[in-house]
Amino acid sequence: GKYYIRGVIFILIGVLIGSAWYDLKPTFTTLHDRQTMLMVIIVFYSFMQVASLPSFVTELQVSNREILDGLYPVGAYVWQSLLAGILPNFLLAITSSCVIFYSVGIGTEGGGFRLFLINVFLLLYVAESFAE
Repeated sequence: GKYYIRGVIFILIGVLIGSAWYDLKPTFTTLHDRQTMLMVIIVFYSFMQVASLPSFVTELQVSNREILDGLYPVGAYVWQSLLAGILPNFLLAITSSCVIFYSVGIGTEGGGFRLFLINVFLLLYVAESFAE
């Protein structure tokens, strides 16, 4: 349930970023603008991932009881947590990346979107891992 509201917020942040830095030309004079836009993405998305901390605290209490009761080992919880975060974070990354990349006009070459998507996905995944 926590990913639905964050998905809407990420799309809205993407629209705000896309409208603030709409159609940047790939010139040397707009280099500082593009760097600022990337920094805003890093800061906002990192803080949004840390916002999932309260739900993690309640999940941790439940999993601690289940581990102490012997329902499953600690390794199973770690793998479950590792694998369960990949798909939702990728969906968050791809929706917000589509909005930002094409409205800002970050790159026109073919591999630019893939590189931007990978960077946003890794940012989201690592930031959520730090929160957990």
